[in-house]
Amino acid sequence: MKTARHYGIGLLLLLLCSPSWGAEVVTLANGLRILTETRNDTPLVAIQMWVRAGSREEQQGEEGSAHFVEHLVFKGTTTRKTGETDLELEQLGGVWKAATGPDYARYETRITQEALENTLALLADFLRNATLPAGEMEKERPVILDELAQHRTQNQNLLLDLFYLAFAPTAYRHSPGGTPDAILSLKRDTLLNFYRRNYAPANCTLVLVGNIEPKQAIAFAAKRFGDWKPASATLPAMPTFPLVASRYFDVAGQTETESLALGYLIPAQPDASQSLPTQWVKQMLQTRLRAKIAPLEAIFQYTPRLGSNFMLITAHARTSRELEVLSQLKSLVLAECEGLVKRPPTKLEIEIARSHLQTEEALERETSLGVASQIGYSALLQIAPQKPETRPTPQDIQKFVQDYLTPEQLFALHLLAKGQQP
Repeated sequence: MKTARHYGIGLLLLLLCSPSWGAEVVTLANGLRILTETRNDTPLVAIQMWVRAGSREEQQGEEGSAHFVEHLVFKGTTTRKTGETDLELEQLGGVWKAATGPDYARYETRITQEALENTLALLADFLRNATLPAGEMEKERPVILDELAQHRTQNQNLLLDLFYLAFAPTAYRHSPGGTPDAILSLKRDTLLNFYRRNYAPANCTLVLVGNIEPKQAIAFAAKRFGDWKPASATLPAMPTFPLVASRYFDVAGQTETESLALGYLIPAQPDASQSLPTQWVKQMLQTRLRAKIAPLEAIFQYTPRLGSNFMLITAHARTSRELEVLSQLKSLVLAECEGLVKRPPTKLEIEIARSHLQTEEALERETSLGVASQIGYSALLQIAPQKPETRPTPQDIQKFVQDYLTPEQLFALHLLAKGQQP
């Protein structure tokens, strides 16, 4: 079976804090957090472990280590041989899935309530006791290289990788997957150092959502993770790089598609109330521009991170009409941002934005894994999630645009079609 990827506990408990969207939050004495939420509409339990071991933690010479370690933790532990972790979960009715992002490595599965304790034992074993065997490392190297090649075949992935490489002022400059050269050059000692430094209880958030009894689920988790050696929860300093002199680049492409990425750099948000205007402004710009840029389809996105991140607008064009609109997209975005400053959003616009954001939230919470991802990522960033009913005022929107969405703060990367010269 292959692992799927996407790019008496009283003495152990340190803190029980108020629920967040129905989730109970418990922190063990070693710093590991456990979030539980009961859902009676499913017979299954979604398990996710969020480890603050993404690409932002990579030091010089470690690029690609976060992704490589995510592959190798399944390949053997001090108590299990290669393949046994996968096989035992398969016998319990589950399959492991894993992903690496800029801020995290995430491991997840879905199982029945009866299999919860044994599944947590498997999870604890490979997180705490992985051996990262040298032989398995060489077997996984071409697998990872193939993943990177597939990743770059998608224009959107290539465009964003180039945009962050050109403009990101932090460790997010590098793609979470690493580069082929980095993956080829990594040594086992480098991976072991990354694993031992970052896979520690204070860097972990365990999320359990579904058919559970919280006290029992927490007891199962504390049994498997409570004696894990504590580690400091202090985040390492985020490396910083100077902003480039130019905020606009033309880059030669290799396909028939012409692409554009526009981005405004938004500072790291210490709490959800401050990040709230970003999502609303993103939605309002999308609504205002949709008709004006047809038939071009643009993607509007913003994901909060531990460090500063971009609010992005990306688009890809092939037809003559799409290419014409793409050439105007930067000017259209600047004009709409100026319009939001001069004319605050109407009540109708705010209501439309609220409806869209509520729909997005509802879609995310349709499944137990979706709920786990929602609350787990918020916990990873140490922000309290906010529901769309919490609305920014028109003045909040105006101030946000004035502060962050000015012409001087816009970055743009233009990926040319094959044969065009920068």
